[in-house]
Amino acid sequence: MRVDPDHINARLHGYTFITFENVGANACFDKCIRRRRCLSFNYKEEQRHCEINEKNGKTDLVEGIGYVHVNIQQYRNIKYSQLLTAVDYTQIFQVVPMKYDQTIFMSLKFIVIKALPVVVGRRRKYGSTDFYRGWTDYENGFGDLENEFWLGNKNIHAITVQRKYQLRFDLEDFEEETRYAVYSTFNIGNASTEYQLAIQGYTGDAGDAMRDWQRSLNGRKFSTKDRDNDSHSDKCAVICHGAGWFKECARSNMNGLYRTNGTEDPTTIHWYTWHYRKPLKRTEMKVKPVL
Repeated sequence: MRVDPDHINARLHGYTFITFENVGANACFDKCIRRRRCLSFNYKEEQRHCEINEKNGKTDLVEGIGYVHVNIQQYRNIKYSQLLTAVDYTQIFQVVPMKYDQTIFMSLKFIVIKALPVVVGRRRKYGSTDFYRGWTDYENGFGDLENEFWLGNKNIHAITVQRKYQLRFDLEDFEEETRYAVYSTFNIGNASTEYQLAIQGYTGDAGDAMRDWQRSLNGRKFSTKDRDNDSHSDKCAVICHGAGWFKECARSNMNGLYRTNGTEDPTTIHWYTWHYRKPLKRTEMKVKPVL
């Protein structure tokens, strides 16, 4: 499953037989694949504008700033239910330049939403990437997609705004024991909200660490070392040597320092309700649509 990167900022001209306004990427995909006559579609994210075409191919492509053109034929021989089969998302990102560019990301939203229910938003496992970064890096994303990375707040928002999502944390300690925490509702706001967190409905065996000492982090804005949105007298992002959603700081520090010495420390990667502040070896944060 892929969107040809050559079809970014391009649209097929002269073969549109029906258009739809104010629809999301998923709906545009659905409206095309359910019509036998439809062979491709053009979609413009900013205006939520969908154009259903009776032809595909590159010969009649024209410039279309903000559009992506998708050849639907590559999906025709696949059962519709198979589009909801989880696939390793890293294979998708490898077909485009390894950078966090919003235009490229938007062209992949069709794939992220339709073919990849499980999307990894953060991975820590080797300590090879510096996570003590500022607001801009956390907004746009950084790191190595095969090893350690943060997908980017604006990209996480673009995914979770589409429909209801759940959040899962997978944790592993240095004794190779694993635990997990799932939140039935998860999304973050856009830049104007400073990526405000909506989270609730904990289940799992790691304990609910997405909270401060008294209450959930639901409704908290994102904080980094250069933008303080917590309620602590000092900067939680600085205290924890990381970034995240904090109130009076938090009981989880997934973006903290990678340590291997086993000593409890507020700056290390930890999940307090499982191992207090002892460092963890591997963590992943994943989102999945609630179908």
